Formats: sequence, structure tokens, C-alpha cells
Amino acid sequence: MRILVHAAGDKTIRVVFPTRLLFNSLTALLAKTAVQKYVPGEAGAHLQAHDIRRLMRELNRMKRIHPHLELVSVDSADGDHIRITL
Repeated sequence: MRILVHAAGDKTIRVVFPTRLLFNSLTALLAKTAVQKYVPGEAGAHLQAHDIRRLMRELNRMKRIHPHLELVSVDSADGDHIRITL
């Protein structure tokens, strides 16, 4: 996963994370705990760890199929750009 932040007039910040490091079973368990703790009511109650693991597996599969898939692209009015690619 690559995060690119380009602020107008400043240096570009590039951050690269190994996708397998971000999307694995441990982070799925941590995400499940965070959702149950911080999402109020019924919205996060039905989310199980195996559902999040399934999502993580699918993201890893998408990384192999589409290596530079753009997940987020934000352009502000003052010239700042943020890109997150898989």
C-alpha cells in the first residue's frame, strides 16, 4: 500500500507499507475489537473476526490482481493531493 501526500509548496511525502503487514489475521482481530468498542449500537455488533479476515484476504487478492489500484484520491482547492493505492 502506498500513501502519497503532496502539499502545495512543500515536499511530497511518500509512505509505503507492505500490504501483508497491514492486512493479516492479527489486524483483523484488532479491527474487530476496535469496531465493537467504538461503533455504537447495532452498527458494529454483527461484525465478526472471520468477516474482517475475509475482507483482508480479499484485499490481498486484489493487490495481486490489480497491483496499483487507487483506493483514495483527494484533490483540495488549494492544490493539495492525497493518493492511496493498493
